[in-house]
Amino acid sequence: SGGLRCILADRSHLAAPRLVLATGNQRSQRWDGFRGMPGWLGSLWDAAELPPLPDPAHGPIALIGSGLTAVDTLIQLREAGYGGEI
Repeated sequence: SGGLRCILADRSHLAAPRLVLATGNQRSQRWDGFRGMPGWLGSLWDAAELPPLPDPAHGPIALIGSGLTAVDTLIQLREAGYGGEI
C-alpha cells in the first residue's frame, strides 16, 4: 500500500515506494498520466530542485533507466542528501 509496482517486459515485477523513470531528455506525452501525482517531476531540467526527498526508512527509490538521465538523477539525489537505497 502506498508504493508502486512496475511490470517489466519479461513479466517480472519491481516494487518500490518511490519510482524514477529516467527515459532520456526528450519530451514525451507518454508519461502525462503521471502529472499531478505526489513527487512527480516531468523533467530534471524544468525544475529548480527535486521534490521533497522521501524518508529512506520508507524503502528504496526505484530508478529505471541506464543512460545519462538515470546517472544525472542518481547524482542529483546524492547531492541533495538522499542517503537511502536507490
